[in-house]
Amino acid sequence: MISIGQDGKINVNWVQNGIRSKKVFRSIKEAERFQELVEDIQNSIKLAEEMGKFNRDFDYDPSLANLKIEKVGK
Repeated sequence: MISIGQDGKINVNWVQNGIRSKKVFRSIKEAERFQELVEDIQNSIKLAEEMGKFNRDFDYDPSLANLKIEKVGK
């Protein structure tokens, strides 16, 4: 989230793992670029966490894979 302090400085605030962080910028363009970067990173982390959950619940059965390969080969 981008905010402007009383002193005119532009702040980018975000929360990651329950920790509030802040970075100060002099221009709004720099702050917007940084905010987009933070959002991309947070989305990547969420995706990685979801993939981790999926992979933990996924059971690989080689016989089913071989059956699929046989059907595709015919």
